[in-house]
Amino acid sequence: MSHSSHARAVTSRFSRVAATILATAALVAFGTFTYFATQASIIADDFSYFHAYEQAGNPISYVTHHYMTHNGRLGQAAFFAFAYAVFGQASLQIVPVFMLVMIVSLVAYMVRRLVALTVAPLVVSYSVATLFTVGALILTPSMFDSFLWLTSSTVYLGGLTFTLLAFSLALSMSFKDVRLPGILVLFLVTLWAGMFTEPLTICTGLTGFVILLSGVFTGKGALRRLGLPLWLGSIVAFALIYFSPGTAARREYYGTDISIGEILKSLPANFRLFTEHSQEWGYLLVVAAALAVYGFASTQWHENLKFRKLLMVTVLVFLIYFVGQIFVARTGSPEIALRTFTNPTFALASCCALVILALVRLLAPRKEQQSVVLVLPCILLGFSLISAVPYGQTVSQALTMRATQLEVRAQSVADQLASGDAHSPVELKPLNTPLVSQAVDLNYNHVPQIEWVLDAISTWYGVDPERVVIGQEPEGYCLPASPIVKSWMTCNMP
Repeated sequence: MSHSSHARAVTSRFSRVAATILATAALVAFGTFTYFATQASIIADDFSYFHAYEQAGNPISYVTHHYMTHNGRLGQAAFFAFAYAVFGQASLQIVPVFMLVMIVSLVAYMVRRLVALTVAPLVVSYSVATLFTVGALILTPSMFDSFLWLTSSTVYLGGLTFTLLAFSLALSMSFKDVRLPGILVLFLVTLWAGMFTEPLTICTGLTGFVILLSGVFTGKGALRRLGLPLWLGSIVAFALIYFSPGTAARREYYGTDISIGEILKSLPANFRLFTEHSQEWGYLLVVAAALAVYGFASTQWHENLKFRKLLMVTVLVFLIYFVGQIFVARTGSPEIALRTFTNPTFALASCCALVILALVRLLAPRKEQQSVVLVLPCILLGFSLISAVPYGQTVSQALTMRATQLEVRAQSVADQLASGDAHSPVELKPLNTPLVSQAVDLNYNHVPQIEWVLDAISTWYGVDPERVVIGQEPEGYCLPASPIVKSWMTCNMP
């Protein structure tokens, strides 16, 4: 056997072993997050959304009422309404799994399109996509808000899911002769994706505009035909949301009157908010990207124009998604909610993945690209396992605790209604939300209640809010100290 043949055989065996390890890790990660989804329970806005749907009676009436009175996010409202119409309360568990599968599948498709995979391309691409998606979810500042809180996750993760569909479609079209029917389909998919949340329309629209300008300056018609529907679809989606009666009512409710200068001044503080609530080991994605940059700088940095362009793209992607998200979010609310950082988090993870991909394509010959694609996630996996086990245990314990408390509260209300008369008070206990989140439940009985929360939770249990007495939050439960646990819920607190 020649030296080259022996080297190819060794590389092939290594690829198969690495692919097996990677697939095993991906299955464990996917199974863990699927389990998290099966333990998701009703929380915060879910009460009011479920109650509003029950009053509307059907998806069309619900979406119309939502658009006219609550906000203009037609995509999210329709997604929620039809999911609830089909699955009922089980949508709390089914929708997160659906979005997880969709995101993994779309990222896997893009991996296969961008990287030469010669051994088990489906297994490898889905494994890499699963670890990327799970890593990005763990990096998000709030696990509840980004994945497990239905009415929050359908806004941001739902928007990301269908935005990835639009970008996957654009990538597929870039390899073909783009014609009018394809442009129209891309416009409609982008329009639908944009109607989930207005900051996402700005981010996608700017990306499409950059692609369009690139086509204008380079003379490439394909880029113009791809950038135009991404840009126009986002503009139309933004207009449908931002100028809707529901969004106008929302702005009036918050009384927002914020200048552009104030928004720009808030960027550093909001960036700190983003980084302080993100998981430490998730920054291994950033470290990997930095190592990739060092690798380029020490080899072919000055000679490789494509790499310099890609670095500019990665920085631009993150800036567009972070600044665009903050800018539009602040025009509708005086405070930035942790859930709004879901989009910038995925942009950050994508930037790191793009730079790693550039390292693969530049330093590895085409025949060896699969080996490098397999090695890098395996290295990241080895580091991430240090924190993966306690992270999973903490989330699982928190979900189990909340589900148990929900059952206790529901049974308590049922017993009180059965034993009392029509005017006797009914005690509702506040529930712990131990993981870092801005989801709200009832407050202690000596703390002023948020009126809509009290009304929504009371009516969900079939109790007149006037009869409700707020009890004490359950005691005697705590979680190990962790960045994902609220400080007052940690066991080491005095």
